[in-house]
Amino acid sequence: MSVIELTTFTVKPANTAALLAARPGMVDAFRRDRRGFIAARLAAQG
Repeated sequence: MSVIELTTFTVKPANTAALLAARPGMVDAFRRDRRGFIAARLAAQG
């Protein structure tokens, strides 16, 4: 069985660079904590 989780959140424009810099570490921590994790994708919503 495959599951897709979609999460939306808002980042103030001034914090975008910090979020993008921190994201690899956040995804790595998520991956270590979850068996079977395949991928995480980030998309900006206009």
